[in-house]
Amino acid sequence: MIDERLAERIRDRIATHNKKKNGKLTFTVEYGRGETYANRELTVYAHDDYERSSVLAGRERRMWIGALQRDLTEQDAHDTIGAAGATKVTTFMLGGSTHVPISQVVSHLPDDTDY
Repeated sequence: MIDERLAERIRDRIATHNKKKNGKLTFTVEYGRGETYANRELTVYAHDDYERSSVLAGRERRMWIGALQRDLTEQDAHDTIGAAGATKVTTFMLGGSTHVPISQVVSHLPDDTDY
């Protein structure tokens, strides 16, 4: 079964990515996990690189696209991503994928906060 709401979000992410060309775009299906949350909902994330105008330019970024409807399975997630036009899906079901902790994001900043 295809989750049309989620498929539309995936199409939007693909369209935005195609305009900016920020590295290779992939999608993962995993349990929801971020810096401030964790849950057991199957969630779709997009992965590419930060754009040149970002202070994190060139680093990998992971963007939340959306959670699947509760009655859908991992295979439904793959079908939804494929129906949206994505060409590559990488699956990491246990433990998440390339979640970037805040400590890594700010690692280039000086330890001294006395500006």
